[in-house]
Parts: sequence; structure tokens; C-alpha cells
Amino acid sequence: MPHTNMKPMREPLKSRLLTGIQRSGTYQLPDVVKSIEKRMNSADLKMAERFLNWIVANNVSVGPGTIDVRFHEFKKKLKPVSDVAAVDISAALSVASPPEVLTRLGKDGDRYIRAYVAENHSTPAEVLIRLGKLCVGR
Repeated sequence: MPHTNMKPMREPLKSRLLTGIQRSGTYQLPDVVKSIEKRMNSADLKMAERFLNWIVANNVSVGPGTIDVRFHEFKKKLKPVSDVAAVDISAALSVASPPEVLTRLGKDGDRYIRAYVAENHSTPAEVLIRLGKLCVGR
């Protein structure tokens, strides 16, 4: 039975997740993401990671006919993003953010914030170099 007011998962994310699940035959994040991550932006990758972890933790399955319902259930359980985190995410994604703000956010403890900074075309080169070294060092 469809949920009322249910917002479906965005189509690119949905089709990529279903493709990854089908190719890997599992819901385990590394296996699913391996074949699809190159075509995903960091926001979609973060959402995919959280959704797949929720699927595994709750021992549920998804397929073409159930993914929107499962995604709706998952979204209801999400912790709301704090006002500070929402502002940081917006600033990290905005090409209008000043270099000082992007430099500060490039040192953020949240790897997703740092990933957003790395994708921002306005991020200073020295910040991108430091973020690149962090990625290589892991």
C-alpha cells in the first residue's frame, strides 16, 4: 500500500543503487558502491551509504517495486541535520563561499563536508592539495 505524502528517491540515485545491488548481489556498501561510485556525487554517495547501512541493520530488502517505500521508512528514521551542519553543507557546496570559509570547512571533522569542499570549483588550490593528501594517506 503506498504511503501518503511519500517522496520517492531521486531517479539517478535510485537507478544507480538498484544497479549496484543487482550487480553485487548484496546490500553491503563496499560491494554495491564499487561499481557505481564513479557516477555518484558525494551527496548521493553519503545518502547511499546511510540507506544501505539502514537496510542491513534493519534486515530488509529492496527491489524496483519496494525501494521508494523502504527509502520513505529510512527517511522517517533519519536524525535531522543540525542548523550548523546545514549551514556548513550549504557553504561547502556554494561557489560563492569565500576562500577563508572553504579553507575552514576543508579542515572539518566530517569527511562529507570535506568532500563537498573538494568538489567546489571555488576551493583554493592549497586546500585541494591538502584534501588530496588526506585521501591518499588513508
